[in-house]
Amino acid sequence: LLIGGAAVTWEQVRALNALGATVLSRAVVTDPRPESALPPEIRGFDEGIDEATVTVLALVVVMVLIEVVLLAGPAFAVGARRQSRTLALIAAAGGVPGQARRVVLATGVVLGSLGAVLGLALGLLAAVALTPVLQGFSTTRFGPFDVTWLHLAGIAAFGTLSALLAAAVPAWIASRQDVVAVLAGRRGDTRASRRSPLLGLVLLGVGVAGAAYGASGGGEIAIAASAIVSVLAMILLVPVVVLAVSRLAGRLPLPLRFAARDAARHRTRTVPAVAAVAATVAGVVALGIAVSSDEHQNQETYQPTLADGYGLVTAYGGGVDWPAYRDAVARTVPEDDVSTVQALVLPVEGRGFRQLEVAQPGDTDPLLVSVGGPFASATLVADRLPPGLPGIDATEADRASRVLASGGVVAFASEAVDGDRVVLRTAEYSGRGRVVDRQRLEVAGTYVQVDGDYSPVDAVVAPAVADRLGGRTRVTGLVVDAPITEAAERSVDEALTALPGQVSLSVERGYVADEETVIVQLILAALGAVLMLGGTLTATFLALSDARPDLATLSAVGASPRSRRAIAAAYALVVGLVGAVLGALVGAIPGVAITYPLTGPGSSGTTGGPATYLDVPWLLVTGVVLGLPLLTAAVVGLTARSRLPLVARLD
Repeated sequence: LLIGGAAVTWEQVRALNALGATVLSRAVVTDPRPESALPPEIRGFDEGIDEATVTVLALVVVMVLIEVVLLAGPAFAVGARRQSRTLALIAAAGGVPGQARRVVLATGVVLGSLGAVLGLALGLLAAVALTPVLQGFSTTRFGPFDVTWLHLAGIAAFGTLSALLAAAVPAWIASRQDVVAVLAGRRGDTRASRRSPLLGLVLLGVGVAGAAYGASGGGEIAIAASAIVSVLAMILLVPVVVLAVSRLAGRLPLPLRFAARDAARHRTRTVPAVAAVAATVAGVVALGIAVSSDEHQNQETYQPTLADGYGLVTAYGGGVDWPAYRDAVARTVPEDDVSTVQALVLPVEGRGFRQLEVAQPGDTDPLLVSVGGPFASATLVADRLPPGLPGIDATEADRASRVLASGGVVAFASEAVDGDRVVLRTAEYSGRGRVVDRQRLEVAGTYVQVDGDYSPVDAVVAPAVADRLGGRTRVTGLVVDAPITEAAERSVDEALTALPGQVSLSVERGYVADEETVIVQLILAALGAVLMLGGTLTATFLALSDARPDLATLSAVGASPRSRRAIAAAYALVVGLVGAVLGALVGAIPGVAITYPLTGPGSSGTTGGPATYLDVPWLLVTGVVLGLPLLTAAVVGLTARSRLPLVARLD
């Protein structure tokens, strides 16, 4: 009901609440009541700051910052190299190294600020354009278009900071260049530090130890922190790896040999590019292993609720009309295939509930404890075994039906049990806790073994046994005890949706992968591809621009035009492949570690199975580690210029 006219006041809202109505009043929303005026049942409470959420958010921000810095690093390295003569002249005129650093850092601040402003403008335009499109996919009406300038200022500051950090290492290297060598027209690079690889090894050990600690009980936050430490260690070790690749490239063809040695010779632009690719692949591999392992656990621990292809109609809330639901199903499915399921209801005094526990004679522990079964009850009442229960062959079903027809009990157990007597006892749950043996009954029965330690129900009792327990029965569902096609399922579901009440049809189709998991895997692959392609292409074309004199020299001594294309493709392959392999190795550390708290015993309600479920998405890993570098190399080889204007070198 939409009420017009005067504003609906808070007092009127409370009066309508007393009648059972839920009210949304504009006057109350725009002028909310103070916390003290709210009734206790709807009064909120301060949960405080979730430290785990803040920690994870901080880790994500740090990882994004590292990735952006690494992606922008090669551009500033090439820019600093082009400024090397100007910086050398400043030093020759009496400038100090700090002034050279400030020149390069100022470039980072200017470009970072311009990029941040441009990014904000593009983001706002994209938000305006996409809001109507996204509204079409949502059932909730969006609010007015609102811009939080404080948040945007923080994003702009983040962009400027990332550019400043990306220019920090090139600025430091530029301040230490050999002034005489640069003014003479030679490279003025300094020798690589030997301390950085040692520090990288130490950090890598810390990262592995942190991942092991998190896997053994330290939690996901420790593993996430170890991932960042491992990525930082990898960045420090990249120069050593690049140098090792250049020394192993002696027997490779000219394009690969040239690219590998050029990458080692100009580490200031190669290392950030390789590290950016490696950081991207590390994140994709770690998340891919986590998602695939979780999905593998779900698949291995999946327990069917019905026989394959059978359907179950359930209803919740008021307005349940089982005869009407049965008629709706029977219009598509033969009526003889529709069976009514009745559950046992045990009366209880006051608040709380009573549950029936099934055990062997002389045993105090129940055979099974079913929670959240499909029939809304752990005990069914029938004079024959209800159809559709999974994992029961025809012989067991016939034996169980004979026991129920004679007034007995069918009990389900996770292990094979011999015997023809079953103990039934009631456990009462109330404000006083759990009270067992309010009533105890030993009757004739049989045991049926189920797979694992789960069954949709604990027991099926005959109507006479239900009467002896002082219980009553109620209908909890309709079972379609014949395989249902997908077309018939849609027809039945549409017919039930048209009826009053919260009614639904579920059909057992076996394990089906969650759509969200598939979407996450596709997003990981797409995000990894975009970042890898972007980083590798940027670094490659910057390197080709920086290596123009060398490529012109090759042309002058007789290299064919296709040689430049081959060298360009080889450089992209070296950067992409080395980074991808490093990233896969580093990403496997947190990826394997996270499977212990994510899929270990007790996770997702599982109690059995192996210590952990590990599943490596080899297709994703192979595509990222091998497929994308080869694709990038092919793109670069096809788009690179094959001819350069020859220039005379005057020394």
